[in-house]
Amino acid sequence: MWIEKSLDINYPDEPISSYSYLADTKNVKEVCNLIEAFGTGITGFKMVEVPAEKILSHLSKPERDSIVKKIENMLSNSQKSQERHMKGMIMRSPKDFFMLEIKGNEVVCRTIQFSHNGKETLYEMSEESDGTVRILDLLEILLSEEGKTYVIDELDRCLHPSLSYKIVDSYLRMAAKKNIQLIVTTHESRLLDFNLLRRDEIWFVNKRKTGESDIYSLEEYNARFDQKIDKAYLEGRYGGVPVQYCIPH
Repeated sequence: MWIEKSLDINYPDEPISSYSYLADTKNVKEVCNLIEAFGTGITGFKMVEVPAEKILSHLSKPERDSIVKKIENMLSNSQKSQERHMKGMIMRSPKDFFMLEIKGNEVVCRTIQFSHNGKETLYEMSEESDGTVRILDLLEILLSEEGKTYVIDELDRCLHPSLSYKIVDSYLRMAAKKNIQLIVTTHESRLLDFNLLRRDEIWFVNKRKTGESDIYSLEEYNARFDQKIDKAYLEGRYGGVPVQYCIPH
């Protein structure tokens, strides 16, 4: 049950978040403050209704057929049970977000649009930069409930080094108050900072010439707390750096 409900594994080419936290209107102010703090330029967002045809146009024919079938089943179940509760599904791709909801006999489709610098013009997610979308994904962790463990491959993808640092720093401040855990892989050496992480929180992966990989902690090196770990790492002192081969002329 822990693996199913609490362990959240994320790969570099997949969206981290379903953006369900954006659909919760109670979170709007908190989310806006977080987004603005990361320098995205976004100052507001809102859920906007869109035609169902627009959503379906983004899908292949097998995907469209599958979604239409799910909608028909939801409508049928809603009519049979005569429930008044709203049902629906969230659809997420790397640069799009759509929410389909069943209200009675009607299908309502919505998406998120963002305003920048306090202006009224709204922009779709597909118009935002990859870095902004990455920040929006990572906010899922900062707004996480208790008991979650996130594993993120390539945390620093599409992010400026200072933003990668800020994400980890913001998470650690939050983790002091919540029972959550974050495990990441990264090539961002600036995260090797004793002002940010303890020695036992930093691990290296070193690939042998034969292809196997070893994982080991910085704790094994007993590094001084005033040492520039990132510089020592880039110099190869702890391993975990690419093997240097001579390029033949």
